[in-house]
Amino acid sequence: MANEPLPIDPSACVTASQLVRQFGMWQQRAIEQPVFVMRRGQPSLVITSFNLMRRLCSSAAGDDAGTVLAQLFNSLREAVLVIDHDGGIIDTNRAAQKTFAIGEAAARGRPLSRLLPPAIARALIGHVAVATRSNVAGQLALAILGRRFAVVVAPHPAGALLLFEDRTHDAIGETLAAMLAALDEASRSTGAVAALRVDLHGYVDPPSPSLAALTGSADAADVPLRFTSLFDTESKAAVTDAIAATLWDGQKRTIAARLRCADGGTLKVSLCIAPECAGASTTAVAAIMVADRLADRHD
Repeated sequence: MANEPLPIDPSACVTASQLVRQFGMWQQRAIEQPVFVMRRGQPSLVITSFNLMRRLCSSAAGDDAGTVLAQLFNSLREAVLVIDHDGGIIDTNRAAQKTFAIGEAAARGRPLSRLLPPAIARALIGHVAVATRSNVAGQLALAILGRRFAVVVAPHPAGALLLFEDRTHDAIGETLAAMLAALDEASRSTGAVAALRVDLHGYVDPPSPSLAALTGSADAADVPLRFTSLFDTESKAAVTDAIAATLWDGQKRTIAARLRCADGGTLKVSLCIAPECAGASTTAVAAIMVADRLADRHD
């Protein structure tokens, strides 16, 4: 039973940005049923009513309610600080202690301005005051310690909850996507090179004009295509393994493969795959190169 997938109603799913914009509506829904906050297509947080949480905690055999709540708090991937109205830190979860390199005991009672740069602490305390008066969560983007965060400021009886979602890789991804788009445009004129991006689900997304020029398939420039479908049967397994290995260990790979063309022929290509971000990643970039487009044609 413990390993069974949790059923999720699509109508109860919301992104963090939607949650901030329509906090009152989603707060009311959370009273009626759990609301799932999505990140990159997967549930990241659950918002539910106090009564339901109390029932869940009281039904946990042998577990103290406070222990269960502490486990939930510390299992969050996002860094969370609980602060009072004056900016004093009341509590932190494990993610926050790791993110800000501070121990739990050392953080408690410390002013927010001693944990974060003073200007950022003042900005957050200002948002806490607004959230407290309006009883509506707010969100702001901040650069802290060389990283980019989307920070949700939510009202709390003692002051506010500050939830830090690390968007550093998202920002890097956006920069790389822009560079890849420029490279793709330059590659299209050669007809022998394609630059593209393979998303978390294995699709070429966004569509690649240079891939369309290489294969002769207009679809490649208009709609996302499954990456492995671009290759012949004998190449698919090697391409699949190369992508999986690269996303797992963050090491780039180059393999030989045969690329399918719109007219039914294939091209012998060299395929280079690399992670979009340094280290293990969920997205890859790929370059497909043809040494001799005409001499290597097989029909």
